[in-house]
Amino acid sequence: MGAVDARRGRRRDAWDVEVANHFTSTHPESVFRRTLTIQRSGRHERVILRSSMLTRYRDGWMTEESIDRAQLPRVARELFGVELPDGPLVFDMECGALASS
Repeated sequence: MGAVDARRGRRRDAWDVEVANHFTSTHPESVFRRTLTIQRSGRHERVILRSSMLTRYRDGWMTEESIDRAQLPRVARELFGVELPDGPLVFDMECGALASS
């Protein structure tokens, strides 16, 4: 049995989430293939890393900080516990951010 989706008032089974995740991570038009997006919500703070912009929401305030491209792996690891792979990321290749060889 899945959880009830409060917004839609219907049961949300694991396969619903799996199908949605597959679509958003593989469809060529998905925004998640065109930008790096990592988010974490805690009890007192929400942190979002989108491309090279780090946004924090805390106590009704929002702060933004531009992150240097070379620092993305460190920020992803320290703030989100995510290890980014070496080499180009999906959004680099999808957006043509890297020069063609």
